[in-house]
Amino acid sequence: MDFILSVDELKAFVGIFLFSRYHKVPSERSYWSNDDDLGVSIVKNAMARTWFQIIKNYVHFTDNATAEENAQDKGLKIRPLITVLQESLRKFVVFEENLSVDEMIVCYYGHNTLKPFMKGKLIRFGYRFWALCGVSGYCYNIDLYCGKGSANEENSDFLLGSKVVLNMLSVVDKPFSYNVYFNNLFTDYALLVHLRNFGFNATRTMRKNRISKCLLKESNAMKKEPRGTYDYRFDRNEEILIVK
Repeated sequence: MDFILSVDELKAFVGIFLFSRYHKVPSERSYWSNDDDLGVSIVKNAMARTWFQIIKNYVHFTDNATAEENAQDKGLKIRPLITVLQESLRKFVVFEENLSVDEMIVCYYGHNTLKPFMKGKLIRFGYRFWALCGVSGYCYNIDLYCGKGSANEENSDFLLGSKVVLNMLSVVDKPFSYNVYFNNLFTDYALLVHLRNFGFNATRTMRKNRISKCLLKESNAMKKEPRGTYDYRFDRNEEILIVK
């Protein structure tokens, strides 16, 4: 059978996926059910279930003829879709003053090498995305996590988390106008210095093994101090303040 897909059918296919994100039924097949409490007429009228499943089996977003050139990219099959999404998010955007870099999880229980198991997370199975967002929740940049070896080689001297931050912030112009926040997953001292040189104001939590020999009070000693006790060091050369 020849696989021929029209533009209107592709739009209907994508529309069904978008619709399914806010109209939930027990299973995908239920949208085409003849039961009054399950079937959804707008979906059944848009496309037959069999044709929907055939499209789902075949659809991808990369030309197979050029796929071998970027075979090391585990997200190759959907890379053009991610690129279009990134461009669309910033098409008419005005960056907010306060920005945050963090991870997002898209729940998925199927089989795929890009789906890590994340113990202790609210969503333990799914795809992991990095995101740059404003305080309103609007996403300015996004990228799929494809493993440690897939990080940007331009920043190869940094830890994985630091590479993520630099990659997400690469779309921001005039960095001195923005405050950036992120957690200890992404932070090390070299990143703080790098962002300061770029002009970003950055605030974040840090793990004690990443503070570059900064001499702060030991945790056991501070536990004996009154509530509210703190210790700090200020690097006058790099203008970095670390508080414990």
